[in-house]
Amino acid sequence: MTGPQLFSRYILPCHLDQEEFDKIKRFAEEKEEPDVAFLERRFPNIVKELKDWSLESVAEYWHQHQGSGENCVVRPALICSVGDNGVVEVLCNYKTFNVLNLCGIPLGRVVSVFIHGGVIAEVEF
Repeated sequence: MTGPQLFSRYILPCHLDQEEFDKIKRFAEEKEEPDVAFLERRFPNIVKELKDWSLESVAEYWHQHQGSGENCVVRPALICSVGDNGVVEVLCNYKTFNVLNLCGIPLGRVVSVFIHGGVIAEVEF
């Protein structure tokens, strides 16, 4: 996992057209190396806040991200159950709800994750 790949996981639930979504999903699934120039052009306001493209810097940015609405805030959540078709029940702020595992992140024995926009973006170790 690289910083640009993690960035792509977090950006997936943002307002994207289908072509952008498909491209960024390939980056997020680690099927294709992210086009950093594309990410910089498409998301300049976010990218300017990054210290650099290291995995640590990207994770730090998103873990502190408050977004511009309730659904845009990045939050840690505990996994309650993993269902079919990428649907995962989580506990966050004393509430349970479903989120999507759009990138097919292996959840095996994972206990907690970071969610953004109703999507699992990262496993918390």
